[in-house]
Amino acid sequence: MALMDDFHFLVGETLMYCQCIENDIKLMCSALIDGDFNANMQEVEMQGMGYALTVLKEADQKRKNPYFDKSDYNLLHSLRKTRNYYAHQVYVNFVYLQGESFERGLVEEYSKLEGEHLNLSKLVRVVEKVRLQILKDSKKFK
Repeated sequence: MALMDDFHFLVGETLMYCQCIENDIKLMCSALIDGDFNANMQEVEMQGMGYALTVLKEADQKRKNPYFDKSDYNLLHSLRKTRNYYAHQVYVNFVYLQGESFERGLVEEYSKLEGEHLNLSKLVRVVEKVRLQILKDSKKFK
């Protein structure tokens, strides 16, 4: 079943993108807030992504030229919902169905997944670029 194999691959890569973005958010947050980077990272890692995003946004918005704008933060906040959907819900939406219903459900979820995967493949590169710039700009690493 080729479509199912492709589906499994895209779900895995989509979740990888989500995890990389979440980790980059925590790294950026740790670099921008006051204090020792490693201590900040330990604190941020104990919290969820929502906490890290809130702290990152507060620190970033204090800057003369913020790295992200309001729409960027809205998009990053929506990532939690996307990640949770693909980690906890997407398969349940069709694996218990039979026959044509199963096929329709798989095709429908695959179509949605392709769009999310494409969007996240772009977002992960943008976030990585900003992370690298923040780490370069940070006085903690000079």
